Amino acid sequence: MKKFTLLLIIFSIGTGALVAQNNTKERIEAQYFNSTHKAFLYQVSPHVKQADDWVLSLEEVAGQAIFAEMAALSNLPQDTSWGYSEWKNLMDTMFTPQTFSRRFYEGDTLSYIYRNNQYVWSVDSTRWMPQRIQNGYFSEGHNDSSTTYFYQSPYVEPYTGQRSITPGVPAEGATREQFWDYYSPDNGWQKGSRDLSYQDEFGWDTLRLSYQYEPELMDYQLNSLQRRKNAENYYYFYNEGYFGGILNSTELQENTLEYLLRRVKYFDGEGMQTSGYFDYTKLGDGGRYIYQISKEYDSEGMNYVGEDSLHFTYAPDDSYTDAEGFFWDDSTWVFYNAYTSYQREHPVGDMVVDSILVFEIGENEETMEPERKRVSIKTEMDYDEHANQVEVRNFSIIDDTLRLNNKTVRMFREFTNFNNESYFAQTKQETYTRDFFTGEIYHSGVNETLYGSDGSYQGSKNFSFNAEGDTTFGFHIQRDLLSDGSTIEVRFDWDFSEKRLLLKSYRIYNRRISGGEGQSFNQTVNKSFIGNQEAINRSMSLYTSYPGVFNDGPILISPGDTVSLYVSAMSPDMTIPTVEVSNMPSTATFDPETRRFFWVVDETNPSPMTYKAIRGETFVTAEVEFVNEQFAVGTEEEVNPNEFRLSQNYPNPFNPSTNISFNLPSSGEVTLKVYNLLGQEVVTLVNGRLNSGSHTVAFDASRLASGMYIYRLQAGSHLQTKKMLLIK
Repeated sequence: MKKFTLLLIIFSIGTGALVAQNNTKERIEAQYFNSTHKAFLYQVSPHVKQADDWVLSLEEVAGQAIFAEMAALSNLPQDTSWGYSEWKNLMDTMFTPQTFSRRFYEGDTLSYIYRNNQYVWSVDSTRWMPQRIQNGYFSEGHNDSSTTYFYQSPYVEPYTGQRSITPGVPAEGATREQFWDYYSPDNGWQKGSRDLSYQDEFGWDTLRLSYQYEPELMDYQLNSLQRRKNAENYYYFYNEGYFGGILNSTELQENTLEYLLRRVKYFDGEGMQTSGYFDYTKLGDGGRYIYQISKEYDSEGMNYVGEDSLHFTYAPDDSYTDAEGFFWDDSTWVFYNAYTSYQREHPVGDMVVDSILVFEIGENEETMEPERKRVSIKTEMDYDEHANQVEVRNFSIIDDTLRLNNKTVRMFREFTNFNNESYFAQTKQETYTRDFFTGEIYHSGVNETLYGSDGSYQGSKNFSFNAEGDTTFGFHIQRDLLSDGSTIEVRFDWDFSEKRLLLKSYRIYNRRISGGEGQSFNQTVNKSFIGNQEAINRSMSLYTSYPGVFNDGPILISPGDTVSLYVSAMSPDMTIPTVEVSNMPSTATFDPETRRFFWVVDETNPSPMTYKAIRGETFVTAEVEFVNEQFAVGTEEEVNPNEFRLSQNYPNPFNPSTNISFNLPSSGEVTLKVYNLLGQEVVTLVNGRLNSGSHTVAFDASRLASGMYIYRLQAGSHLQTKKMLLIK
């Protein structure tokens, strides 16, 4: 059976584990004993919050890396921007059109119409149906407006719509005025809302009034008022919300060098306050927290009453910070929490926190007042020579003794930015947790970000394990550059039944397609897998009046295979361009009417063939490569690495030389060869008998062009292949 396509040529990935976002959040929360403990850690040690945010960001990257839409329009002097996508489901044998979009301007720079339309393909009626029709009208010194209709297939009449009008001269002295109307099939166009915006010349002081049209009053009623001020060392935001013209809520935020304030109020239909809350933080020198207080509105007493409060004190030499927590009990504040953090100035100049203590609060036998007792929670932190927080250990009372409960170990890597300034990025975080049953600390998870030598993102790993060492969740995402300059991102997810990583999806984007007179455009391919079946969505984005054609390559082949393709192309006027295929294998055929390519493979390494899409005097071409399937690499090791192992070359990427190491379990005939992505042999590094043990071979690529290469080690029945990247 034919192996997976391009990504399996360039990847050989071991097992790992998927951590769903909920699982990641739970693991983060498990580091803390309660929300107050977490809040205090965040306050006194920004390193802790920064590390937690980093772990969560891996989930966001993972969720977005494969399916996020890429805006990749070529910046070419054409008046039409358009896009086309098609898809093939798990059981389909050919692609089906999906969406078509087109954006262009009519008129000159002073007075013009902007059109932005999108269509979807109707399988039932076999034609394009409108999904969104938008027209914008702009003229100097006059009203600007836009109208948008939305459709639901298979209906040709819009089910809703909206239009906006922006008068050239705003009313009531506003900087900008805008009206919004809404459309329905039953009522046609109805008035909707109106906005008045004011701002000073620098945009630091703004006011926005929003109104909703009331048909019964035949007038606009105030819906909200927003005031915002931004200045040096000062921020102010105030919002009023209205319902039916009656004040419904207010929100105030104010940040200064002396305090942070937030107050929210809610009102009933008669203007009486029903609920709300008040948060206030007093700041000292350098933005230090002096105290925080939270209050909640009491509707019966018609005033704010305390909820909790946290008071901070600092040592004169900044060697420690104390905090005491209180909660409101009817008429007084009750002492219930106490913290101490010990900090110092690191040699690089940063203040770092070495440890944090949380105390139990008990009653003094003589005074009957609450006081600090023994330490119930302890957090220790270690740093490297660059002030990166490399380890955090949390202790708690277990069997009446303070014992290690969990720990986190972090790794960092130094990079240099465009300004030749050094910075550190967190590359790995491992967590260790106490097993509830045995009391032993076990390795519970690992998060990793993969970077290139220049600091560019190249993927991520996120794993979670149980106390027995079994993988419970896992994913592995890896990004790489292909020889044509496009980028590929591959995702593997942990499969519970097979207990290994399985290929889930991959994405190839920024693939450039060339055309006549220097025209070019980008295309993207998203492919997802369920078992041995695959679903594909691919799209092209163009800023040109030229047609577009999808590149089906590289195509994996083995002698005796049957290759059958439907060459897909589209024009900006939603017509199918004429398609030609040239440089085909001598025994292959192509039918221009059906656009079907057919070939019973009888060659080992055929040259690339060319797709050509023609629309009138314009055309584009795409070079389609063939790759011999014998050079495809699976998604898992083919042999036990302890017996036969081919290591990743080092350094990688490299310029111009690198070292390739491997291990042989026994002596015998060995070959080590390097190939390009077309499967053509570039050089033979080893061809002879070697003894068992470890070996290292130097590879000098000074005569080769930049790009991705494959190296293959074969010894008897053992075979392994890996990829490497040459950058000059």
